[in-house]
Amino acid sequence: MNYIKEFWDTITCGILLVLGFVTNSPVFFVLAIVIGGYKQTLEGIQDTLENKHLNVELLMILSALGACLIGYYSEGAVLIFIFAVSGALEAMTLDQSKREINSLMAMQPETAQQLLEDGSTRTVQVETLKIGDKVIVARGAGVPIDGKIVSGETALEEAAITGESVPRNKTVGDRVFGGTLNVSSPITIEVDEEPGNTMLQKIVKMVDDAQNYPSKTTRFIDKIESYYRRRGFSGCCIVYCDSDIVDECAV
Repeated sequence: MNYIKEFWDTITCGILLVLGFVTNSPVFFVLAIVIGGYKQTLEGIQDTLENKHLNVELLMILSALGACLIGYYSEGAVLIFIFAVSGALEAMTLDQSKREINSLMAMQPETAQQLLEDGSTRTVQVETLKIGDKVIVARGAGVPIDGKIVSGETALEEAAITGESVPRNKTVGDRVFGGTLNVSSPITIEVDEEPGNTMLQKIVKMVDDAQNYPSKTTRFIDKIESYYRRRGFSGCCIVYCDSDIVDECAV
């Protein structure tokens, strides 16, 4: 839960912001900017140096500092607080997604009971199974890999795959998926997918790709944002460099 610290920093920033409005002291506003904005400052500088373009986090920090330079401490602190809240919520969402993916992967057993030609069984690692191998899945055990039932009938809980909480009846010839739970009777399945290409792993990969590769809408917004950052920064520089404008704002 890496987002916990960000939430505490955001809460502290909010408390200092309230104290600033109550006491009308710029000290609390400055402290709110420092506590709420230090992480964004570090990320902004690092991203700017690595990617050679102005980061939106750095732009917000510069805007807050600019507000302080002309005496608008409260406005700068409010800006940082809003940005800190959005950053904490984003961190929480990403952390939750990672935990859900890890919990999905944990549903798939690491070992399986392989049925040998002489009728005996042995415990093997799932990654050693090959297409055509037979595996016995006991009642209450998780299905270790994708395959089809060759012996027995049962009910499987497939919530991890389909989202349905009601177990589905399965019989000879039906497909089963790794990560589902056998809740009724023992069955024997024949492996029909490589261990690294199960339905559960495909779902995890799709979720991971959706997080790591932005959609067309996101890329379009990022493109607009890049223009906004450059023009916003240029505008700030013009205002800061024009002493007459700064003096008028301060008045």
